[in-house]
Amino acid sequence: MQEKKIVSIIVPIYKVEQYMDECITSIVNQTYSNIEIILVDDGSPDNCPRKCDDWGKADERVVVYHKKNGGLSDARNYGIEVAKGDFIMFVDSDDYIAREMVEKLYSSIIDSDADIVGCKINTVTNGVVSEYDKIGNKNKKLTPIMTGLDYLKLFVAGEIENASWNKIYKKSCFDTIRFRKGRNNEDFLMFYELCPEIKKIAFIDYYGYFYRQREGSIVHDVNNFLYFDIIKNIEEIKADIIKNRPYLLKSIKIKELEERIVFMKLVLKRRKLCLYFSEFLQNYVKLWKSINIAKELPPIYKRPFYLLRYFPIFYSLKS
Repeated sequence: MQEKKIVSIIVPIYKVEQYMDECITSIVNQTYSNIEIILVDDGSPDNCPRKCDDWGKADERVVVYHKKNGGLSDARNYGIEVAKGDFIMFVDSDDYIAREMVEKLYSSIIDSDADIVGCKINTVTNGVVSEYDKIGNKNKKLTPIMTGLDYLKLFVAGEIENASWNKIYKKSCFDTIRFRKGRNNEDFLMFYELCPEIKKIAFIDYYGYFYRQREGSIVHDVNNFLYFDIIKNIEEIKADIIKNRPYLLKSIKIKELEERIVFMKLVLKRRKLCLYFSEFLQNYVKLWKSINIAKELPPIYKRPFYLLRYFPIFYSLKS
């Protein structure tokens, strides 16, 4: 019988007292038991550090590290550095995973010899669980096994959303790749750098990850100006595409356009962001001129695109 290898599961911890026990319990109770659970306390100012230590005492597979606050990317990178497993997974500490998730992902990555294997996800909103249809769930362009470059084309174009936490990775994926410290939307940058380096990524028809949507999280906190980082990341990637991967230029332009539509809508609704309206409208118009709207823009975005281009105030009222 083939020896079962260690899977290191990295869990950054920061201000999640209400949710972390459910998260860690779901990992401790996995049917695949040969796991290393790495809790990275990212300088949380509440009772999370004590809870981490309690878990470390309760289960010998739980390893706890306390560090100065550096953000989600920094905590994940710390976990990568100390991980002893042959495979790596990430779980956000306000989420949780199905009991067989690790076993199913591990079996798939062994059988397929892929570099990465992902599963489908559910969202959890106010206790209501729903299937999510844009991270490998129902997208017909995703195939069970893809090359890294084929996957790169899909998520750069915005045809799928991408996340680091519904996947298992060979540890070698992170020999040179790390998450960008101090930047939101870190998964987008990481995967852009990682995909050209991998040969194969696979997906299984299994809902294993439960993603909690909650107020106060990084994604939902407007004060963190998430969309500034999203646009900044896209602009950085677009510059690299112009230089090294021009065949992706149309795709990244459409992705940027979609995100600017969302951002402009946010700007028009929130006074604190209005001082950025002029700059973003100018960039929006540049994109307008560089894209063949009739042929290249997906139909779902044509109406809001025209409204924002010519009637931004009307669009804000209708939205």
